[in-house]
Formats: sequence, C-alpha cells, structure tokens
Amino acid sequence: VDSVDDMIDLYAGVPLDRVSVSLVLSHPVAAGAILAMYIAAARRRGFDPAQLSGTIQNDFMMETVVLTAPSVLEPDFAFRLSMDVTEYCARHLPRWHPVSFTGYNYREAGADAVLEVALVVANAVATIDAMRARGLPVDAVARRRSAFFTAGGDLFGEVAKYRAARRIYPRVLTERFAPADESSTRLRFHVQTSGSALTSAQPLNNIARAALHGLAAVLGGAQSLHVSAYDEALCVPSETAALTALRTQQILL
Repeated sequence: VDSVDDMIDLYAGVPLDRVSVSLVLSHPVAAGAILAMYIAAARRRGFDPAQLSGTIQNDFMMETVVLTAPSVLEPDFAFRLSMDVTEYCARHLPRWHPVSFTGYNYREAGADAVLEVALVVANAVATIDAMRARGLPVDAVARRRSAFFTAGGDLFGEVAKYRAARRIYPRVLTERFAPADESSTRLRFHVQTSGSALTSAQPLNNIARAALHGLAAVLGGAQSLHVSAYDEALCVPSETAALTALRTQQILL
C-alpha cells in the first residue's frame, strides 16, 4: 500500500461509515502516513472522516524496544510522533482508536505475563500524560484506547493475568487522573493466541494448543480473539489452517 489509490483499491466496496477497520502497524512514521492515506481515500469516496471507526496500533515501543534498536529511532522521538497521531485522532476522528498497546509483542519478545501488563499500563499512563500536556482532557483520550495481549500455555496463569489487568488498569487510571467518565477507565483488549508457543514438529498438535490458549482469553474476559493457525511455525497460514483456526474460535465463542 504505497498510495491513496492503493488504499481505495484495498477497501473497494467496503462501507467505511459502517465497518470498523484495523490498521496493524506501529512504526511512528508509517502509522501517520497510512492513516493519512486511509482518511484521504475515505474522503475521495465521499465519507466524512468523523464517520470513520477503527483502530491503528501506533505503539511507539514496537519500533524502539521490540522490533528495532533504540539507536535506529530514538524512543522519545518515536513517542512524540505516536502522540502526534493520537492527538490528531482525538481532535478530528471521534470514533477512532488512535493507539493499541501491544502487550502481545512485548511478550513474544521475551517479557513475562507480569511485565506484559505492567508495560501496557505504563504506556497508557504516559499517553494520557502527554495528551494532557497538549491540552486534551483525560476523557477525550482514555475512552478511545485498547490493548492487545497474548495467550500462552499456562491456562490458569493467563486467565489470572487478564482478570488482574482488568482490575489494575481502572484503579491506576482512577487514582492518577480521576476521569469524569467511568468508561475512560475500562480496559478493552484483544487477544491473539501465542505464535511462539506453536511448534513446527507435529503441527496438528498446535490445534489443541491454540484452543487452550483461546479458552484462557475467553475465561479472562477478552473483547475479541484471534486464534493462531496450526502451521504458523512453518509458513503463512494455509487455507485449511486458517479455516481450522476460525472454526476453533467459533467453537470457543
């Protein structure tokens, strides 16, 4: 996707005023550019940007901690770019979620369950602090955010992680910012079952693994779920593997 025309082709026939989309990228430079293309494409098709709903990951830690070295893109500069996108969305895209804290990627990079949640909460606090410094009240920012967690092989540990996160997050936000709107303190999160926990040997066994991971997400109160395909350790998911993952998810839900 290199141009507005590409974006128009990508979403051809999709009613952008009625369908929520997810732009899965976090590089601070690319996030702003792709979102701008999406908005421009929507305008060309006659949609008011205020009608658009969806999420862009826009998590600066993905590029400065998880995927690349801080020397490539300084964390403070990456955070500022991420906040530029967040501020624009807060002021001009009332139905858009401008940041999704990617606990999944922290975990896949080596964090344990406790650190995964801690980094998500710390990132959320930093984002609100930055937006308040730019003149936006907490309720203008906190209601339009989400988190993205992983689900690993420790069934009870993962369930406990989600339930603990759902208690810690509102407590921290309430004590620190005292928002007027209770919905500003709710932790809404998506879960993807762990890709790194799947094996290339005997890949069909990954169906059972992913099902147990997905069960933890359901029992933990996830708002949405993505079950990984059983051949993820080998290749881009085949049609059979993708369909099996979808059916597993449907059974769980």
